[in-house]
Amino acid sequence: MQEGGAFDIRDVTQANQGRQRGGRIIDRITGDSRVAAGVCGLGCTAVLVILVVIFISLGSLKPTEYGLRYNRITKQVDTDYIYHSGRHLIGPFSSLLKFPATVQNLEFSNRTSATAQALSTRTAEGLGLTLHVAFQYHLIKDNIPALYKLANINYESLYLKVARDILLKAAAQFSAPQYWIERPEVGEKMLHYVNDGLQSSHAHCTGLQLLVIDLPDTYEESIVATQVQKQGIKTRENEQLAALIRAQIDVMIAGYQNNITVTLSGARADATVVTKSAEAEASQMKLDAENFAFEEVQKNLGLSPVALVGYQRSFAYQSIPNATMLFGVPNAVAVVGAHGLPATPAAIPAQVPACAATLAHSVADMAPHTHMA
Repeated sequence: MQEGGAFDIRDVTQANQGRQRGGRIIDRITGDSRVAAGVCGLGCTAVLVILVVIFISLGSLKPTEYGLRYNRITKQVDTDYIYHSGRHLIGPFSSLLKFPATVQNLEFSNRTSATAQALSTRTAEGLGLTLHVAFQYHLIKDNIPALYKLANINYESLYLKVARDILLKAAAQFSAPQYWIERPEVGEKMLHYVNDGLQSSHAHCTGLQLLVIDLPDTYEESIVATQVQKQGIKTRENEQLAALIRAQIDVMIAGYQNNITVTLSGARADATVVTKSAEAEASQMKLDAENFAFEEVQKNLGLSPVALVGYQRSFAYQSIPNATMLFGVPNAVAVVGAHGLPATPAAIPAQVPACAATLAHSVADMAPHTHMA
C-alpha cells in the first residue's frame, strides 16, 4: 500500500505467502499430534492386551485342592508338576484340573446323603445280610498324575466300584455271631482290605465304619434272647460274687473283732498280773517292814514273846476301821450286831469281862517291862 491510497500488488503477494507458511506450520503440528495420539493408543492397547493375557493365564486353587495344568487347545495335561493352593501362572488357554487335598467320605447306605445304596450280601453261613458302610479316603499327592491317567477325574466312581467288590467279598468271610459279638474286629479287617485295594488306585483308606448291620429278624430276635439269658446269668454270677464278698467281709470283721477281744483280754490279764504283783509286793514289803519294826520294838523294849504278841494284837486293833478301845470305863455298854442294833443284855456281861480280862492280862505282861524302860 503506497502513500495517497495507491494499491500495491506486492503487499498482496506477501500476505498470501504468510498465510501459506502459517498453514504449513499448523499442518505440521496437527500431524505430529495425530502421530502421538496413535502411538499412545497403541501403547494402551498393548498394555491392556498384556493385562488380559496375564489375567487369563492365571489359575487359582483353594487350600484344600491339588491341580494339574490342562491345555484347552492341545487337550494335553501337564503331569510334570502338581499345583497346590494359591494363584499360579499357567499360561493362556489353560486351566487347572482340581483334586481334593483333604479326606473325602463315601457311603453305602439308604440315606439320602449317601453316595451309593447299601450293600446286600450273605454271611459265611448263608444268612441274608445288608451292610451300611462309610469309608474315608485321601489321595496320594505324588500319584495324582498317575490317578489322572488311570481314571481321568472320575476317580470316585472307581473307588466306589473297588470298595464295593472288596466289601462284598469280605462280608462273606464272617459269620453272623461275629457281626454281633466282634463288630470292632470285623470293621478293622474290612478297613485293611479296602486300604489295600485303594493303594493300587493311588489313595489311602483312612477310616471305615459299619453303620448298620441288618440280619434277618428271626436271627436277631434269637440273638437278643440269647444275650438276655447271658446277661441274666452274668447278673446272677455278680450277685453271687457280691454275696461271697460280703461274707468274706463279715469274716474279716469277725476276725478283727476277735483280735480286738483277745488283745483287750490279754491287756486286762497283763494289767491284773501287774496290779496283783504290785499289791503282793507291797504287802510283802509292808509285812517285812512290820516284822522289822516289831523286832526293833522287842529289842529296844526287851519284850518277852508273850508280851510281843500282846503288843502286836493291840497294834492290830489300830488298823480296824471304827475300832474303839474301852478300858476301866464304868457302866460301859458294848454295841455289837448287824446294822448297829444293840446286842442282847444277856450277851453283854459275858463279852465285857472277857475283853477286860484280855486287856488286863496284856497290860500286866507289859507293865514290868515298861517300868524298867
